[in-house]
Amino acid sequence: MLLQFHGRLPRLCRRAAALGMLAMLGLAALPRAAAAPADTLVALGDSIASGYGLSDPRHQSYTARAAEALGMRAVNEAVAGDRTQELLEHLRTDDALRRKVAEADVITVSIGGNDILREIGPLLLQQVQGKDEILQEAAETMYCNYEAILAEIRALAPQTPVVQTNLYQPAGALGRWLIQDALDAINANYVQYLEAHPGDIVLLDIATPLSRMEGMFQDDFVHPSAAGHLEIARLLTGRLRAMGEDRTGTDWSALTAAVSQARGLLEDGVARGEQRLRAALSAAGETMRSLSAGQEAADAAAAALRAALEDAGGADTGSAPPASRPPDGTVSAPAAQDEDRGALWIWLVAAALAIVLAAAWLVYRTWRGRRPRA
Repeated sequence: MLLQFHGRLPRLCRRAAALGMLAMLGLAALPRAAAAPADTLVALGDSIASGYGLSDPRHQSYTARAAEALGMRAVNEAVAGDRTQELLEHLRTDDALRRKVAEADVITVSIGGNDILREIGPLLLQQVQGKDEILQEAAETMYCNYEAILAEIRALAPQTPVVQTNLYQPAGALGRWLIQDALDAINANYVQYLEAHPGDIVLLDIATPLSRMEGMFQDDFVHPSAAGHLEIARLLTGRLRAMGEDRTGTDWSALTAAVSQARGLLEDGVARGEQRLRAALSAAGETMRSLSAGQEAADAAAAALRAALEDAGGADTGSAPPASRPPDGTVSAPAAQDEDRGALWIWLVAAALAIVLAAAWLVYRTWRGRRPRA
């Protein structure tokens, strides 16, 4: 028995070694947990950036979607309801936030709407005396706070790209009538800062695209829907890729070249189509002129025929009635004249008809010869 077991030992060792190799291969084939992206996209602002009202803001907000598309990690520090004053206080007093801003690779900002819409929005809906002065004062206060916010960000992250989204109009024509002045004041502050500090921020227009699309806002007509966040993420991703802030390692130059080539082909096709259209219009104009000339020739032939008929009819005026044929079968002179006039009329009608047919045939040949060929 011992000898039998001793003889099987090498075989068992070989099987154990084989099983060990299979186990190692199986462990190697197991999916490994992907390492978290090192680069971060930090979002600052209010409820728009925080993803307020979404079923899953952590994954559905435009911050999360843009960061995922760019191969970055989203750090959403936006707080629903914040005004510029609250964001400024956070940046000055919250050490954890300051550290995240300092380590950020990209920073997005969405702030300012609550400064005016939440504070004086109800006042703007009323016919209150001096509301324009109140709006102007609120806009100036917001600008001072906004300038201080960017100063804090630049003190922590001097070279980090900062993307500021403008404020959209979600309520359509009614909203334009009620609060358009407030929205214009908010967006004017962003432009004013960019003019005073060229290149310090990137101003991303989300208002224009969102206003032209359906289903971009939630039922409160204030916050973006999931589709709205997806559209903002698309705009933000495109802008950041154009700035070279893509961490996925994807070579977008080939896609850009393909798009450029497609645009060139499209423009070339449009130019060729325009040339063909112009040629067709020119040929059509020539055909119309030929038809007009043929019509003039036909009118002239008809006028000549009428004149000939009138001349022939005028010769009968005041003449004696035609004599009847005598019993012997001879024809009197007046009857012979009538037969001659009848033959003349027939000849004139035939000649006019021939002229008209010849003119029509000329027009047809001209049109066939000048018609553009495909």
